[in-house]
Order: sequence, then C-alpha cells, then structure tokens
Amino acid sequence: MYKSLFSLFFIICFSCSSEQNKIESILRDKNPLIKNVYRNKEKHNFQILYTQIKKDSAGNPEFIEHEFQVDDTKYFYPASTMKLPIVALTLQKINELRNIGLNVNVDSKILLVSDDKIIKETTLKDLIAKVFLVSDNSASN
Repeated sequence: MYKSLFSLFFIICFSCSSEQNKIESILRDKNPLIKNVYRNKEKHNFQILYTQIKKDSAGNPEFIEHEFQVDDTKYFYPASTMKLPIVALTLQKINELRNIGLNVNVDSKILLVSDDKIIKETTLKDLIAKVFLVSDNSASN
C-alpha cells in the first residue's frame, strides 16, 4: 500500500498538466497497483489535493490546484501528508551539506536532544524508515 501511495505521489508530481481531470486519468492509466486502488476508490477512501506550481517567463509562480475525491464532510489526516515532503527535504539537505564538503549521509549518527539531555542516538535512515513504515510522528518531528 505504501509503495503504491509513494508511486502515486511521484506520478502526480511529474505528470500533472493543466488538464482538468489529470489526477483521475493518471489513476486510471498508470501502475497496476494504483489502478486497482482507483477501481476500488470507495473502499480505500482517499483524497488527493495537489497544487502544481508553474513559473512564467519572468519566474512568477502560478498555482494550479488539482483535486480528486476531496470531500469536506470526511475527515482527512493532514499530519500524515507532511511526512513525505519532510523526508524529501531531509534528503535534499543532506545533498546540500555533501555538496559543500561535509561528510554526511543517511547512515550518519545523530543525537536527539531535549533540554540539553541526550534522548537517543540514531540515524536519519532509521528515522525515515519509522516515518514510512510505522507512520511514527516523533520520527517526522
């Protein structure tokens, strides 16, 4: 299931155009696992809200919103939607640090500290795994 949702995120991010029903066409036409979820969308009860950012020739952003099954009467768990972007930004930061010469990667040891007390020693890889495998909120924090 997580593999399907992760694949769906990237398919939408790199495929969206200004076509009105782009999300729905992606769900119908792509990966067989995603296609199966789409066919049983009532059972899976998912919503997609995607904002595409396009820049004009002057570099000014234009925001284009795409929606699928968005329903204000059904509760949506917004905290979980932040986990993938948090991990993506973490990996981007690691690359930026490596580009300026710091020897850091996902296996680097990090210390989690609170009130100047070491809580735990871990790695970014372990935290990323907890974010995706068990939806650990403290790991994403």
